[in-house]
Amino acid sequence: MPKEPYYYSLTVNVQGATSTAYYELGLATEGAFIEGGATIFPTQAAATLVTVYSTMFALNVPAASFNGSVTIKTSANVIAGKIVVSPAINADTVLGLYGAGKLLGEYMLKAGQTSGNYSFNVKPDEGTDAAEAHKFLASKLPRP
Repeated sequence: MPKEPYYYSLTVNVQGATSTAYYELGLATEGAFIEGGATIFPTQAAATLVTVYSTMFALNVPAASFNGSVTIKTSANVIAGKIVVSPAINADTVLGLYGAGKLLGEYMLKAGQTSGNYSFNVKPDEGTDAAEAHKFLASKLPRP
């Protein structure tokens, strides 16, 4: 079992959005986003931005499909926050929480919706250490 604090990975996935949109994942519970990124297909330099702050993971993505992931460092038993997509898009936005190499839960913001609240209960034995969390992030964000 990892020692406190524990590490989890929050992923965001959109397939086939037909318009540029801003995506923001906010963290409302104890802890911090510590690293993250996204893989976008296709990319348009003028429309692409990925930013990671301690309580916010923000992406501006062109009409595209993308996968993003951010590592969360926390000792809390709940990971929760808000997702915002602006403007509304024609595709579902799916969040997944991973810990210790497995999917712990999912939240889906349906196509046409612009915001929602996600919440995942977690146990200490579901978290992982920093090195494993970094490996998971690297696996979700393949390099060309």
